[in-house]
Amino acid sequence: MGELTISAVMPVRDGAPYLREAIDSVLAEPEISELIVVDDGSTDATPEILESYGDRIRAVHQPATCQAAAMNHGVREATGDLVAMQDSDDLWPPGRTRALRAALTGDIEAVFGWIEQFVTPELDDDERSRLQVDTRPQASYLLQTSLIRRDAFWRIGPLDESLSSSANIDWISRARVGGLRTTVVSDIVLRRRVHRSNLGRRLGAQKQDDLLRVVRAHLERHRDSGARP
Repeated sequence: MGELTISAVMPVRDGAPYLREAIDSVLAEPEISELIVVDDGSTDATPEILESYGDRIRAVHQPATCQAAAMNHGVREATGDLVAMQDSDDLWPPGRTRALRAALTGDIEAVFGWIEQFVTPELDDDERSRLQVDTRPQASYLLQTSLIRRDAFWRIGPLDESLSSSANIDWISRARVGGLRTTVVSDIVLRRRVHRSNLGRRLGAQKQDDLLRVVRAHLERHRDSGARP
């Protein structure tokens, strides 16, 4: 049996300011077989940036829907045995893919790693002072900190496209009830950028509504399964 191939999936909408850095951090990982960037109806320079990479990436486009729809689209396009997710404003540290893949052994279906947040350098001191950012590395169960067997992703099911945010949390909740076999490595596998227009900050009250809905579904799911939340 040959070596498992890896597809990286990156959703983006109007992500021009940080898109090149995010793409370059993925392309720097030699283990990645393909990078699929799903443009979710961008109106800024995102399409031109994607075009500039030529055949180094696979750019696909869809009408503006939501991040979850773009991620699902990317996984449907993926050809790799394994899938890795990346947001268009964050960074993969060098060696990220190697560390996760090394732990994906036996019957393990998904490996998670640690996250480190950083405030984007272009903010001035006043803007920085208004942000509450925990920059300490910490274990994180997010799709963006994972490497997942593609068939296991579909076994749990696609991300909920009715959620403008928190679809990631909802998927992890379903994965726990669904018995996804996981492990965690202590390596930092994602550097999350905090900036003026992070998705959660843009959505405001909608984010809170979505999160409340996800928490309720999580508690019901675990109650019905008899598992601990």
